[in-house]
Amino acid sequence: MDWRPLYGLSKLTPGHHPLGHWHHTYIEIDPPSPAIPETWGVLGENNSSKNQQVLYDDPRNNNVGGGETEIPCSDSEAQTLEGALNSTDYASGQVCPSCGANYHNGPFPLIDVVSALSFFNSNTYTYNMINNWGKTPPAVPNAPDYHYDSRYAGYF
Repeated sequence: MDWRPLYGLSKLTPGHHPLGHWHHTYIEIDPPSPAIPETWGVLGENNSSKNQQVLYDDPRNNNVGGGETEIPCSDSEAQTLEGALNSTDYASGQVCPSCGANYHNGPFPLIDVVSALSFFNSNTYTYNMINNWGKTPPAVPNAPDYHYDSRYAGYF
């Protein structure tokens, strides 16, 4: 799992950089070399934050200036995750619980309980897809709304 920094103007709550620095998380699967890594993450249209959807191999899913946390797994476990990530046809109108009209960036609340009750974004998607895969989502610094969401219970 990787993340990259995002910047905003008014994210001044504790735990966040005063200039509004926080993280967008996404899933990256690194196949055996020399294949190119594949990514999945919730993003808006190009040059926009509107119409969020799960995008495969979007260049905005990269950890330039960010970081990554490796989740150890076997080749077959990685293939299971890849199959699950590719199994939902988002173009058919079926959207993820963090996409489209369901996408909500919170006011970066001071306590996680409030976040878990209210807001769903790219970080929520990443957390829940890793959780549903049967792995423990790693801690990610400054990743608002990175929490469990029961609306993802039906995903693989």
